[in-house]
Amino acid sequence: MAYWSYPSGAVSGTYPNQVLTYNYKNGTWALLDDSITFFGYFQQQSDITWQQLTLQWQQENATWAYPNLDDQNLLILAGNQEGYVLKVAQDVSRNAGALQITNMALVAGIPTLTIINHNLQAEDIATNMTGYIMIENIPATDPNVALNGTIWPIIAVVDANNIQLGIPIAGTYAGGGTVARVNNILMNSKQWNLYAKSGKNFSVNRMEFNVDATAAGQLTVDYFPSFTNTSLIQATNLGNNILDTAPYPIYPLEAEQDQLWHPVYFSAVGETVQISIYMNDTQMRNPNISQTDIQINGILLYVEPLGRLQ
Repeated sequence: MAYWSYPSGAVSGTYPNQVLTYNYKNGTWALLDDSITFFGYFQQQSDITWQQLTLQWQQENATWAYPNLDDQNLLILAGNQEGYVLKVAQDVSRNAGALQITNMALVAGIPTLTIINHNLQAEDIATNMTGYIMIENIPATDPNVALNGTIWPIIAVVDANNIQLGIPIAGTYAGGGTVARVNNILMNSKQWNLYAKSGKNFSVNRMEFNVDATAAGQLTVDYFPSFTNTSLIQATNLGNNILDTAPYPIYPLEAEQDQLWHPVYFSAVGETVQISIYMNDTQMRNPNISQTDIQINGILLYVEPLGRLQ
């Protein structure tokens, strides 16, 4: 793996806000929304015990021989603008809680979090399904302890040190809380037409997804016709196109399976059809969904030609 940290073209903060990752083995790449100011190496000197881990048992998906937990392994470190130093764990399906909440209060009646050098951008606001954060580590003595583990969209970026959320703040903040970014998934296919050479329109009726079985995972599979950015989920209101990666209750055998084939149905006809896979607002706010490690192993398209191209 190779990692590059850089400021996006629309960045308005002081620090890098995205990470480009590249897998040399299979030639794949991805963009991650996170603030990393350095990368480095570290050779771990001792094994990590369960008592030293900060994740709960149900959140830990590493194996017993996971390199990040064993001694004498060369690890990749990352650091951010607040001084946190982290181990890069490729198999952990969430962002680190590496932003400290300095204060949490009502400012002019609006719930406001003070996070020094948060580096969150205006374009991260949740209208594009990317501006979400999870609150953690608020002590039990704080009246806001119930906010631990909850996910909220950013309403506004006030300045370099303050953001606004729609959270219910009560009493005086005791300190100690942290924030973790919650990244959305966004995967876009090519604009398909398997019948272009014969001058036919393209109809997609169903897609079957082979996924690793999860406890509660979900994705939204959106689709766009004829070289447009028009979402047919929003334009036609023909279902929600949810792909469940958890076993269906009506099929008892699925609960025993490691992989599942699950369908998504479409009403897509056009000169081309493009799909887009992401999590919607409801899915992003649910930590059981947005913090789940989702693996797509294969896709089957059920298609047919329909009418001539214009």
